[in-house]
Amino acid sequence: GLINNVVLLTSEQNPENVYWKEGDYKERNGNKELMLSLHASPIDVSEKLSSLFFKNITHCVLTSATLRVNGGFDYYFRRTGLDRIIDKFVKTDYFPSPFYYEDQVTYLQYGNRKSITSDPVSIAKIIASVSQKYNQRIMVLFTARNTLTSVYNELKKSSIGKDLPIFAQIFNSSRQSLIDGMKRTPNGVLLGTSAFWEGVDLPGEL
Repeated sequence: GLINNVVLLTSEQNPENVYWKEGDYKERNGNKELMLSLHASPIDVSEKLSSLFFKNITHCVLTSATLRVNGGFDYYFRRTGLDRIIDKFVKTDYFPSPFYYEDQVTYLQYGNRKSITSDPVSIAKIIASVSQKYNQRIMVLFTARNTLTSVYNELKKSSIGKDLPIFAQIFNSSRQSLIDGMKRTPNGVLLGTSAFWEGVDLPGEL
């Protein structure tokens, strides 16, 4: 089994799949070792979804905030294989969001020409400045955990940031524990990465 999988991932790759490798340093006996893994995933899952899943069930509810493209479901049908079984009864509908962004959210975007993507000092200064101006809860999302950690350290060193209640997704902190901390502070600053990009429910005043 293992040999067959290695062959499929290396010398006998399927052009209908996408292949990639990942590396991560793991602690072992006090030393950091690089652990490599190989991965494969089909580029188009529509045929398998329709033949192995949708055709074998009588009822299914699919719901998300991002199913429609250009106001319709055609793209979603093609990508999931539902267009292959459209002769079955497939009902679609959409419902306007009850969330009023204009009343409940202030969205701020950095607009300077100089990129600060790799500049934790500048990012920390902006967060501290925004927090000082609005004195309300702030969520800052990162795509890289090391950048998040660097910004957290810079905030804790700054004159404004050191007094802020900062909840950062580092040190193996759980998403729920960070949210619980935010609930207790009216001006908390949440620094989050992957778990928060995937969607999080922050009801009411939170």
